[in-house]
Amino acid sequence: MANQHPALRELFDHYRTLSAASVPAFEIVLIGAIANAVIDMGNAPQVTDRQAADMFGLIPAAAAIAQSEDAPPTPGWDDGEVDGLGDVRAAIVDAAPDVAARPDNLMLRLVPILRAQLTHDAGDPSTQIRMAWLRIIEELARPAGHTIETDALQRILVDTMQRHEQSAVADG
Repeated sequence: MANQHPALRELFDHYRTLSAASVPAFEIVLIGAIANAVIDMGNAPQVTDRQAADMFGLIPAAAAIAQSEDAPPTPGWDDGEVDGLGDVRAAIVDAAPDVAARPDNLMLRLVPILRAQLTHDAGDPSTQIRMAWLRIIEELARPAGHTIETDALQRILVDTMQRHEQSAVADG
């Protein structure tokens, strides 16, 4: 097992306290942060470990914002509108204490996944944003030991992203 870095664990303290009520705001903040990171990367054909690690760092920041007084409004749609989303969100909340206790483990898994995915989708920022968000959420739910099949999980996350996009346009 990797030696856990105390400063990284401290950064993840806000992530540990995610709740069912704060997960929707966390999703929105994370999507926006990923979009900003992708825009900042420009059209780089090759994503570096540093860029992928910076994107990993968005997770605790998004959790802190989602649980603060500055949190964005909750989406105008219910998780019941996306079949299975309640289970995914419950898995994220259930896994949050484990993720927060061992963020180095998540970083070691997630950084190479993000680097490869973002490089694969280079030149297509919309796909980079969607796929980075999907990969991050998949890895955040993983420690909960959920029984959601990978194909179903990806469908749920794609549907969720579309609902967030539609809600942003409607609110907009």
